[in-house]
Amino acid sequence: MQGSGLPCSTRREALRDTRDEADLADVQVLPVQDCSNVPKLLQRVLAFRATLVVDSPLIPKPTGKVIRTIAIRDDQTLEQLHEALRLAFGWDDPHLYCFWLSGKFWDRDSVRYSAPFELEDDELSTRTPISEVGLGKGARIAYLFDYGDEWRLLLDITDDWPAGDESYPMLVEAEGTPPPQCQPLDEDDD
Repeated sequence: MQGSGLPCSTRREALRDTRDEADLADVQVLPVQDCSNVPKLLQRVLAFRATLVVDSPLIPKPTGKVIRTIAIRDDQTLEQLHEALRLAFGWDDPHLYCFWLSGKFWDRDSVRYSAPFELEDDELSTRTPISEVGLGKGARIAYLFDYGDEWRLLLDITDDWPAGDESYPMLVEAEGTPPPQCQPLDEDDD
């Protein structure tokens, strides 16, 4: 069990994450007497600075910059980053979304991670862990939410640090007020 790569206190929890409770009745977790040589998880946290870029006529221009900084562990997925961004910018209604690693929207030559999850053979899923994407401090990627309205964010990785006991993803900074996702209907329009 020492070669599992998990700290002693995490082995049973990791096992629980991958199996149903009913399955655990038949599983025996062997005790480990000396955990000092068991490597700890080398999870990192990346800080994504998300800047709203308004290029769509369907989105009202904000009065100033709108920026959110999200911290997320690198073992979490792009899908989890998307959910954190959606909540941080106040987008309630779920839509399709995409990440371009080139940092350019609609870049046909870029590596692209997309949702939905029923993808074509050559498409990559946002259920990919961030560590597998190969991003690091200084990288810039483009993120688009809602192919109709085209909410655009430029994501800059501004910092990274070893993961602690905090819960991620986490909103660590907010500047400005984003426009509402859905514009109020004019009462005169019937």
